[in-house]
Amino acid sequence: MYEETSLLSKQSRDRPFHSTSEFYHELGETLTERQAEILQAAYLAGYFDYPRASSGAELADTLDISSPTFHQHLQTAERKLLSLLFSERPRID
Repeated sequence: MYEETSLLSKQSRDRPFHSTSEFYHELGETLTERQAEILQAAYLAGYFDYPRASSGAELADTLDISSPTFHQHLQTAERKLLSLLFSERPRID
């Protein structure tokens, strides 16, 4: 079909990839239940949108926690999520 196409290079990876389900399983074991709840609530409420659809203070009120506690849980969850994505562990596909 593409006769004028030729393979210029081929790469192999030293690290195996995690499947999506393995990634979610590992994430579920990494985050506490509260961290996962707050991360999901922030996402669903548009906290990560630009401009933000809701503020951290509004979400904290909704979750019946203080604003500093909300931000502490959220930062910890974000750090764990990003560490999982960017660590030396095998990556997801």
